[in-house]
Amino acid sequence: MSKIMSTGIGLRGALAACLVLAALLPWVATATSERASERTPATTRASSSADADHEEGLVRVARLVYSTRRGDICFASGFLGVVERATDIAIDRKFHDLQLDSPDISEFPFAIMTGSGSFSLNEQQERSFRRHLETGGFILASAACSDQQWARSFEQMLRKVFPEGELQPINPGHELLNILHRVDRIELRRTTETPAIYGMTIKGRLALVYTPMGLNDSSNAGDGCCCCGGNEIRNADLINANILAWALTR
Repeated sequence: MSKIMSTGIGLRGALAACLVLAALLPWVATATSERASERTPATTRASSSADADHEEGLVRVARLVYSTRRGDICFASGFLGVVERATDIAIDRKFHDLQLDSPDISEFPFAIMTGSGSFSLNEQQERSFRRHLETGGFILASAACSDQQWARSFEQMLRKVFPEGELQPINPGHELLNILHRVDRIELRRTTETPAIYGMTIKGRLALVYTPMGLNDSSNAGDGCCCCGGNEIRNADLINANILAWALTR
């Protein structure tokens, strides 16, 4: 009060000034928010919204967007619910599309990389791919409908990014394929081919599982996905559930 009086402003004048300021505050806040929104890119606003929706302790699975393509959307997410029901792990039952070189990739302990056709990664994406696997992340890579062009591109990329790495076959007896549900054999829709699933150990940890045969379970993927023209692993839902459970508990 003494300070107000010393500046020549009476109590009545001070109250009036406060009332005017209070009336102006909502308008100022709105205008400031609108200007900030105009300056903020749409992708940043979307990311902030996604972060706000993320529940504490909920495991989220990324579907990687890479090269110049979105990535194949025909990858069934039903295995996420299989793991949640069989464990005490809280899992978001939908995929989150994420740029491979996004700094947010560290928030996703498990990521799907799939697609069809040939592709290549730029240097930033290659660095992000390697860093993610070296720092605790896990990637499940699958050629959609056993697309051989995609499989060749992925294997070529892997040799470039991890020249010291080696893909090792994962057979049905491996613990990874039996941690939740017993998988006695890998069942292919077309039995004329030999099923193959590979893993790569990075810094003493199995961090990558890859198959050129298709673990997409595309007939159950929704979004207009229906009929895979190539081959696919028929018991993909159980295999994918086992792989996810392994990745989250090892």
